Amino acid sequence: MSDPEPQPVRAAPDSADELPIPPCYWWTKRIAVAAGAWLLLLIVARLWWGWYAHRQLQAAIDKIIAAGEHIYPEDFDSPESIPDDQNAATLLMEAAEALHVPPLQNPDESPRTPDFPVLIFDGFWGAV
Repeated sequence: MSDPEPQPVRAAPDSADELPIPPCYWWTKRIAVAAGAWLLLLIVARLWWGWYAHRQLQAAIDKIIAAGEHIYPEDFDSPESIPDDQNAATLLMEAAEALHVPPLQNPDESPRTPDFPVLIFDGFWGAV
């Protein structure tokens, strides 16, 4: 048997031009191209979908407006004011002013006791 021939030792490169280039993997290029194509396809699909949905929504809005219905917020603005005897909002405001709502109490100072058992967690479950 013969001894294998020794491989020559390569010296470190002296400049940046001589740096060794890592091996090119064919599959990384294909994955990058496929991912880019997929991303481009998703962007195009999203833009088309938004355009199509906007067209459908605008057609529905136009149909409602053609029927004489209100759809935009400014359509609901009333130019004339409603007299107080026909306005239900004045009655609701008077009812809200008539209510007496007590301030919130600390549960520890409350005269009521809870009707359910109070669970106390210590240790690990108390920290969660």
